[in-house]
Amino acid sequence: MRQTSRSARDRHRYARALPAPRPGARTEREHAELRSWGGRLPSRRVRDVGADARGLVPLDRDLLDAVDAAGPRTQRSLARWAARHALAEAGLADLDWIAAGLAALDRGEPLPAPFHDPCLVWERFFADDRIAAASPDASAGCRGNPLRRTLAVPALRAAADPDPLRAALGAVFAAAVAHGPDCEELFAAVRRRFPSLGHAAPQALGAATSPDRGSRRTAPPPDADAAAAAESPGAGRRPGRPPRADRSGWPAGPTGR
Repeated sequence: MRQTSRSARDRHRYARALPAPRPGARTEREHAELRSWGGRLPSRRVRDVGADARGLVPLDRDLLDAVDAAGPRTQRSLARWAARHALAEAGLADLDWIAAGLAALDRGEPLPAPFHDPCLVWERFFADDRIAAASPDASAGCRGNPLRRTLAVPALRAAADPDPLRAALGAVFAAAVAHGPDCEELFAAVRRRFPSLGHAAPQALGAATSPDRGSRRTAPPPDADAAAAAESPGAGRRPGRPPRADRSGWPAGPTGR
């Protein structure tokens, strides 16, 4: 490289004086990536999920690895459960149009209108007099908090994602955001409902040595999918593929991608 000035010469001299990096040593970028995932790098599939997966890191990092290690049936069953749980906690699950979406989700069918378009969902949500008539009540948890009720809605569409891992992590994160400071109760309920998730040891799952070298993890517990098949009314069916509309219409956080 040509040196074009005294400052360039000094920089070259400094660079030549630096010790050569050790083979296999992580770069600063890799260290930053590792820190952003709580000190353990998850699999490439989890990292590809994006904001929903990263959002779970400060909330329950171990659950992130456990869901990744579970089989597709467990992930799909968890997605359905998390969506229904979030909407029930928000007092929305019995509304006719939301109940229709949950029923389609359980059957593995595409979500009905208005869930094909986030903008139409919010138009319906804010035009529903039954929702507007609910009075704020701090003692009622998510059900009594208008903002947290709103944040529960994206869990349904997240749970319908064609990819079971994306569906599970997206629905769980949306449910966690809706629960707010009570999200630890949600994670405890997840482990009670899906005991196999509580048995996944993070150190056994393995962590990649760098963001570009992949991940090593053990096989999921052998009974994980069998348990999910009994827990989910739609387990084993291929989930419907809802139109992949732009999710920018959802509130920031639960469905950010």
